[in-house]
Amino acid sequence: MEESQTSTIKISEVSYHDLCAFVNYLYTAEVNLVDDQRAEDLLAMGEKYQVKHLKAYCENFLRSKVSASNALKYLTFATKYKAEDLTEASLNVIIENMNKLKLQDEYKELVKKDPHLVIRIYDMVGLSAGEKHFIKGGIDQDLRSDGRKRLTYRPISIETGVIPQANGSARLRMGDTDVIATVKAEIGKPSHLHPNRGKVAIFVDCSAIASPVFEGRGGEELSTELSVALQRCLLGGKSGAGAGIDLLSLNVMEGKICWDLYIEGLVINADGNLLDALGAAIKAALSNTGIPKVNVAAEFSAEEQPEVDISDEDFLRFDTSSVPVVITLTKVGKHYIVDATSEEESHMSSAISVSINSRGQICGLTKRGGAGVDPSVVLDMISVAKHVSEHFIMKLDSEISAAEADEAVS
Repeated sequence: MEESQTSTIKISEVSYHDLCAFVNYLYTAEVNLVDDQRAEDLLAMGEKYQVKHLKAYCENFLRSKVSASNALKYLTFATKYKAEDLTEASLNVIIENMNKLKLQDEYKELVKKDPHLVIRIYDMVGLSAGEKHFIKGGIDQDLRSDGRKRLTYRPISIETGVIPQANGSARLRMGDTDVIATVKAEIGKPSHLHPNRGKVAIFVDCSAIASPVFEGRGGEELSTELSVALQRCLLGGKSGAGAGIDLLSLNVMEGKICWDLYIEGLVINADGNLLDALGAAIKAALSNTGIPKVNVAAEFSAEEQPEVDISDEDFLRFDTSSVPVVITLTKVGKHYIVDATSEEESHMSSAISVSINSRGQICGLTKRGGAGVDPSVVLDMISVAKHVSEHFIMKLDSEISAAEADEAVS
């Protein structure tokens, strides 16, 4: 006689009727969806406890209920619970009724909470069903709509020294994505917690001409999100541990004087993969940055702030050997790709961005998109990102060197 196996599922925060329906399905594989709310609750339980057939049944039920009045709600719901078919159905209804839905409070709230999802909506406007299928099918076949393989970047071009007023600057084009990064260095005073380190601040501005969604609050929200993501990827933890930018090199006199770097990114044109493009532009701008030599007055009291003489002629090049690049892996269907275009991002379920330096060290990681990612998949994605970063860093360094040579000649 074969011994039966049992398992235990702990269920919390559900109504009595939902619990009864869930248990009944586990025993009979039958469910009575009395209303939309029951279907939503059971879909959420199906995702949480990995009862895939129940989730699929509820998702199919809800797809037939999507209308202009609830499409925004269901898009947010479907994204949260990784219901890809319901997501697509909601997006299709939203696109058909875009002008009407933009006036709803739910849309304005969505712009604040998830600007990437709003950009995804805009990117899908104008895409036919055939075009959507072509994009997904190409990724499945490892032949994307622009001819690239899943792990291939678009062509990159760089110009350095594009903003003369800055200490360093660079313009980077990655396909049709176009960004500028500038670095301004100012004398400052170290913090009490880190008296032997300088400080770095990163800000991003999304130009309204780059995308319609960047107008007003949408641009502000995405600018903040990109700024925070770049800080995580390039500056390490609050203690400075793991920072890709060497803060110790910005120290002038411990506890008294340091350099403060203000890094600004400007999105001129958005065609996907903004984080990688901004990260690469920042690395190029830092490579172009000259830090003025500083002479500190020999005599001063312990209470006084020393006087400094900042040279207008002698500069030290900023060392970018440890500055990482950002590699974003975007999950579309069953596969993940690098350097996703706006059209490809409109089909994504999630994305993970990993910052990696030339020694293969992980300096930071950030995730976006509503769908969760299994930890084992994250580890696999990090491994792929490390592999991709080797070629990307070589290509980027080569483009930076060529740009600096052109700048020196001109």
